[in-house]
Amino acid sequence: MFVIGDVLATIAIFFGIGLMIWATALVAALLWPEHAIRSAKALQGKAAGTFGIGLAVFAPVALIAIGLLAAPSPPAKVLGFVVAGTLLLFSSLGFGSLGYIVGDRIQEASPDTSAWVARTRGLALLTIAASTPIVGWFVLGPVLLILALGASVRSLAKPKVQPEWPANIEN
Repeated sequence: MFVIGDVLATIAIFFGIGLMIWATALVAALLWPEHAIRSAKALQGKAAGTFGIGLAVFAPVALIAIGLLAAPSPPAKVLGFVVAGTLLLFSSLGFGSLGYIVGDRIQEASPDTSAWVARTRGLALLTIAASTPIVGWFVLGPVLLILALGASVRSLAKPKVQPEWPANIEN
């Protein structure tokens, strides 16, 4: 039998996880803006290819994490949590760029909104949509996670055109 404290604790945990996802993705996109822009361009240009890359990275790493978490030894379980956490942390940059894309669409619809507010709202909308019971948990959330992971991987690829150093900078 559940008491009201159990229900309130469960609700607080879900809100806390959503807030952590939102904040981590926002900070990642703000810390590495060049990678976030490249991730957003990868998502806008070739979303299917980005999903494929994300799936190719996600499947083996997730299987390794699940295998380590299923192991009976505590150090293996800890390593499994580290692998899973690293996978989620690495995909936060791509999720932040997804928020940038949605935020830019919000800003197009409402030009008086600043870019910062629009991108923050876009990321909040994605987080809320992925937190929706059943559809968000089992369909939208995993698809967004794999897309974000693929965008993060593509952002680390070497750009085709290397930026040149300005002439006024001394070596």
